[in-house]
Amino acid sequence: MRGLKAGMTGLIMAIRNLIIARKNCYFCKKLELSMTATAAQTIPTAAKVRGHKTLAKPKHVSWPEFQKRYLEREDSYKYEWLNGEIAKFKRMDYTQFYIVRNLRNLFEQLRSLGHLSGILMPEGDIFFGKNHRRPDVAYLTDEQVDRTAYGENQVPQFVIEVISSNDQLNAVADKMGNYRSAGVQVVWLILPNRREVQVFAGEKLKRMSVCTEDDICSAAPALPAFEMTANEIFRKPPKPE
Repeated sequence: MRGLKAGMTGLIMAIRNLIIARKNCYFCKKLELSMTATAAQTIPTAAKVRGHKTLAKPKHVSWPEFQKRYLEREDSYKYEWLNGEIAKFKRMDYTQFYIVRNLRNLFEQLRSLGHLSGILMPEGDIFFGKNHRRPDVAYLTDEQVDRTAYGENQVPQFVIEVISSNDQLNAVADKMGNYRSAGVQVVWLILPNRREVQVFAGEKLKRMSVCTEDDICSAAPALPAFEMTANEIFRKPPKPE
């Protein structure tokens, strides 16, 4: 009897230890899963470091497909084709239309006096190397306009971009690389929020000057006759009653 009792006691202890071991294993697994989830939330991935959002790999779009799907799209954005990838930009804010009118008024005045020729083209579809861009305003000579009638892409020598936000300013940095490579001679970056104009000229657009108030912004050497003060560029019309 005493031996049987001892055997039963040993069996009960073994079963109890087995149950405890299984419970401990269950909680170990729960703890391991919890630690793994915490680590996944804590360790930054490459996508999080880049922009806090996981971005899908850009889909390659052919130029004919881009023309069909994006070129005539009417929304608050303008789309540019960058050798197979699509760039999306906010269109010029309507509160800045008066700036373009100030630019075009001076241009038309100088042209009527015979001081210059050509056109100021708003948002024209132009290739700078392999990249399609839509500058806010681009100057084309009469000869360049004539060549476009026969399907020839023409690179403007003078480009104007109206920048309404810091995000746009960062995006224009990429455009500037295209403008440099294509041989654009002068670029004006007009910043209404700062009431300043950044003028890029010289070899590869490496010379930059900032115009404010009565400083004169010049389009030389691309268009020497075209010059305005910053105040003239930002001059608002009288408010209609």
